Amino acid sequence: MLRRRSALFILTCLFVLLGVNSSLWATSLSSANKSNRTLLNSLRIRYMHTGQVGYISLHLERPIRPLLARTTQLIFGSGRQENKEASDILPDSNALVIGVGGGIRRYMKETAPRGIWLEASLAIAYISVSFEESRSYPLPRTQLSGAVFGTVGYSWILTQGWAVELLGGVTWPSLYPKMGVVHGLEPDFFAGLSLASTF
Repeated sequence: MLRRRSALFILTCLFVLLGVNSSLWATSLSSANKSNRTLLNSLRIRYMHTGQVGYISLHLERPIRPLLARTTQLIFGSGRQENKEASDILPDSNALVIGVGGGIRRYMKETAPRGIWLEASLAIAYISVSFEESRSYPLPRTQLSGAVFGTVGYSWILTQGWAVELLGGVTWPSLYPKMGVVHGLEPDFFAGLSLASTF
């Protein structure tokens, strides 16, 4: 159910973006081309989903070289997994994730910030997994974990100072991969979008 909702949310946003008036795109592209060699500080809010956990994060981006920027991130995540079997061994569980991180973003074209980009980041996260009332799992589990994120995305300029991004990527290790598990050694894939503003 979470995967379906996430996919529907992303597809809806994609259709909205593709339906924007062509004159707005022309104006935006012209504005981007005038300043395509100068990156500005930006703040973005990002939503992404792995299928088990939905994340909302704030990203502060500061350019360090042409087409290269440093990012600082504050991450919040939550998820819920239900036991569909008639058993108390694996009770329903909820997860809360709070993390901070930093990374590097590399724009691939001179039209930056419009266009394709790659991002790598490292985060430290506090994860709490709580269970519904059960004799098998009476107490919640909490743990600190590190995670590496690799992301590829594309940015569209909506108007002066604003942009929308579609993105996808992989994180390792996976956080809250299944009921009752804080993290696992397998990778996890995600998709999402973000809204950015320059200052």
